[in-house]
Amino acid sequence: MTTHRSAKVRIENKTGQRVLSVSVGHKYSNDYKSEHSWQGPIETNTKTAPADDMVVEFNTGFMTTGRDWWVVNWVTEDGKTHITDPKNMRGLMDFLEKGGLALLEPMAALKKLLVDTTMPELDKAADVSNALTNAIVKALCNTESTSGFKQHILREEDEKQTTVIVLKPDGVEFHSKSGTSKTGAKVLPIEDSLAKAS
Repeated sequence: MTTHRSAKVRIENKTGQRVLSVSVGHKYSNDYKSEHSWQGPIETNTKTAPADDMVVEFNTGFMTTGRDWWVVNWVTEDGKTHITDPKNMRGLMDFLEKGGLALLEPMAALKKLLVDTTMPELDKAADVSNALTNAIVKALCNTESTSGFKQHILREEDEKQTTVIVLKPDGVEFHSKSGTSKTGAKVLPIEDSLAKAS
C-alpha cells in the first residue's frame, strides 16, 4: 500500500561567506513538485528559521517506484551563482545555454550590484539574487526531466522530520533522518552567458 507523506526542508550555510539567496526544487517522480526560496543574507554557520521551512511531498510503501530528485541554486556575496552538479548535469547546462536567456536580465543586474559598485547594498543584491535563483529552479522544475537533479530519497522515517541541506564551498549535503547524500556544485558561467547574449 502506498502512503502519501511530507517532510520539511531547511538550509544551513557552511560556505564560509554570506549567502544572498537559495532556491530549492524537489520532484517526487512526476507526482509532486515543489519549489522554495530563502532570501538572505544568510550568515555563514547559520540555518534558516523553522518558520521558513520548505514542505515537500513523497510516497512510501510496497510497490512504490517514485524517487526524490533535488536541485539547489544559491548566490554568495561575491556575486557567484552556484548550482548542484550531479553526474547528470549536462542536460541542465544545455537548458541554460539554449533556453536560459530570460535569466540574463537578473544575472546582469546582480553583476552590476555586486561588481560595479564599491559598497553593494545587501538587501538589493538579495532581492535580485532571489529573483535569479527562483527563476532557475522554477524553469528546471517545469520540465519533466531530472537532468541536473540530485537523487536523495526520503523514507518513512523522514515524515514530518526536517531534512537539512548544507551548502558548502564545494558542494551540498542532504541530511535526513534516514541518511545523508552528497553532491558537488559548480559556479554557473554567467560571464560567458552575458558575453554570448550581447
